[in-house]
This record gives sequence, C-alpha cells and structure tokens, in this order.
Amino acid sequence: MRYPMFAAALAAFMCFYATPAAAQIEGLPVGYGVQFDDTQIAFTIEAFDALSDLDLVLTRRADGRAFRFDRRTLSPGGTWTVEIPLPSRTSEIQMRIEADFAGERGFLTDAFEVEVLADMDFEVDLASYDGDARRFMMTMTQPAGHVELTVRGDQGDIVAERVIPFDGEAPGTPLLVTWTQPNVPILTIDVKAVGQSGSWSSRQYVPWEVSFDAVFVHFASGSSEIPASDMGVLRERLAQIQATADRVSEWVEVKLYIAGYTDTVGSPADNQRLSEARARAIGAFFRAEGVAFPIFYQGFGESALAVETADNVDEPENRRSTFILATNPPAASSAIPRGNWQRL
Repeated sequence: MRYPMFAAALAAFMCFYATPAAAQIEGLPVGYGVQFDDTQIAFTIEAFDALSDLDLVLTRRADGRAFRFDRRTLSPGGTWTVEIPLPSRTSEIQMRIEADFAGERGFLTDAFEVEVLADMDFEVDLASYDGDARRFMMTMTQPAGHVELTVRGDQGDIVAERVIPFDGEAPGTPLLVTWTQPNVPILTIDVKAVGQSGSWSSRQYVPWEVSFDAVFVHFASGSSEIPASDMGVLRERLAQIQATADRVSEWVEVKLYIAGYTDTVGSPADNQRLSEARARAIGAFFRAEGVAFPIFYQGFGESALAVETADNVDEPENRRSTFILATNPPAASSAIPRGNWQRL
C-alpha cells in the first residue's frame, strides 16, 4: 500500500482589482485545498464572490498529463471539487484557475507536491522469537520509526501493549523488540511497524502451541486398529484437547497435529509405515468423535525415540502418540524431526 503525503503552502486568496474589463487580471476571490487517498487527489475550490465561466487545469509534472475541468457558475460560499488520479511517483501538481467575477476575467496559478512513498513492509525473524524472554528481532524496508505491539494471552485478554521507538535505522537493520507481561501463555502478537515517514504495515503472529502428554495405545503387533480397551483413554485426552481449542477458537483457527512413534523392534521402514498408520487411525477416531477443526498426522517410526535403546528392543515408552494444538505446524525439534504433515 502506498501512503502518499503532500507538502504545499495552500493559501486562501481574496483579491479585488480596478483594471479595464478587457484585461485578464492575476487573482481570484477563491480559496482552495487538497485532499487525497490511496488512488485519488481531490482538489476543492471555494468561491468568496460570484464566479462564472470557470476553467481549471491540473497538470502532473511527473508525466506531463493535464486534466481540464469547466463549470458555468459558482455562488459565493459555494465549493467545487474535482478529482484526478494519484501519480505513481512523487510529482509536482501545477494548477491554473480562470473565471469571470465582478465584470473581470481573472486567473490564479499555484503548485503543490504529492509525495508518493515506497511500499512499507517488515519481516519478523521467527527464529529469533523467544516467548519466555519476551523478545524477537525484525527488520523494516524503510528507515525505522517505531513498532506498536499488542500481545494477547490464551484467555483472550490483552496482556501487553507497547510502543517501541527507533531512531531512523536504515532499511534492513535488525531491530530488537521486547516487552513485559504476566506469566501466561501467549496466543497472538499484533505487530504494526511504522516507518520514519509515517507509512506503516501490520501483521498478526500466532506463536501459541499446546502439547499434551503422550498416550500409549496398546495396538496389536503390526496393527493400526485401536483396541476397544484404549478408546476411553483417547476420549479423555480428546476432552482435554477440545476444551483447550474451545477456549481460543474465538481468536485463532486451531489445528491438531498427531505424531506417532514406535520402538526399535522390526525394520525402520516397517516402523515408519506403522507409526503413520496408527497416527492416522487416532485422527480418524477423533473425527468420528465429533472433532470439527483440522487434523494433521505424521509418523516418525523409530527416528525420535523417547528412550534411547539398541535395535530390536521392546520399549513401551517409545510406542506412543503425542498431540499438539497450534495454528501452524510445530517447529522442528528432536521429537519432530520432519515436517511432512498429512491432513486427515
């Protein structure tokens, strides 16, 4: 988005002359002003006396394009507004107004500048984010003005608001953003980056992530069918997951990530396939139990052991399933060595 600015001395003029009718005099009893948005420049004339046969020319110096307008009359106190497209780059706008008033033909000229600024954007270095230390690094594409920060906790309440000033650091300079807040989980962080020129952009980040204790389902050897005896334990875990999701769903879209693991008995390839099938089976069970939010699953086989063992060791702690509620895929870790999540 462009954030144009203009700089001009826009004065009101009231001029009276006693020159012959045949002459064109310099001056008109008018005031004028300029407003603009992201696409248009609005130029307004206010008449201090009765005007007739008005001609207005606005010329953009950047491309030489002239915009011509005319109007038959304008009563005292009346206004006339015309619009022209905003230039694509900073440009001087020249104006010339001609009109008849009090038996004379007068004209008025002036110029003003519309400054079109470059797009403003920013980037947060997600690798630098530390929710416990309340800090992250970021860069801006324009000289830095300030950052407006709003942090919301997982109960939906705002737990921190801060404006962090900067000193016009050059585009691309790493900028440190810090804040303080109560010791509660962070749900969302709204960042508004403002350049030194006043242009800005904003974005919301959702670092929220909740991990649940592992569940140990007693699958039969080589099977991904959930035993009836373990469905109660899965329903208990699902109740915890659903309650957590319900608490934050007003502010963010939650997703459930299910990870499946095996022990080292069997070949790594077979264990990989089996862990994926079991994670998918649990996801399907949750869906049948009424889960409406997106479910993703992934198997890690014996590549992320909870208890390190030799090959072909029957270790119950390694035959597990874990659950993560988040809005984005979980970050890579020793327990999540890959990111090939499949949507159920």
